[in-house]
Amino acid sequence: MHYTVGMLRMHPRVLVVEDQRATRDALAELLAGSGFEVAVAADGEEALVIAKSFTPDVVVMDFGLPGLNGWETTLRLKRDPETAGVPVVAVTGQEREEARVLGREVGCAEVFTKPVNVDELRSSLRGFAEGRLAGTPSPVEIPGDGC
Repeated sequence: MHYTVGMLRMHPRVLVVEDQRATRDALAELLAGSGFEVAVAADGEEALVIAKSFTPDVVVMDFGLPGLNGWETTLRLKRDPETAGVPVVAVTGQEREEARVLGREVGCAEVFTKPVNVDELRSSLRGFAEGRLAGTPSPVEIPGDGC
């Protein structure tokens, strides 16, 4: 359900990209109950399509996706002018420091390692989403490579 008044959205939009159905559904339910408008994708290809039609304020990206993984999906989102300004918050099972370095390299605004503290994740998502709704640009810029 969309809550809009003219062009002003009342609830921030989050796209949850997670291949594990139980995790995806639990996270979507948690965020919806916290006042987010939520869309979900089970893989990278689906995420790229939904990101253009749903126009999220922030994306939660699992990097351990089958097929088009979360790293490549994030790179594609960041290289597309329609989605480049959308903050991506990564969720990964990789070692903390390695994940942060790799996450920054592909343009993530923040990286959480599993198991995730849901209060911290929710707070982070709200901050990024509200910044976008207020017109504040994403704090992450990735270097262009001519793509």
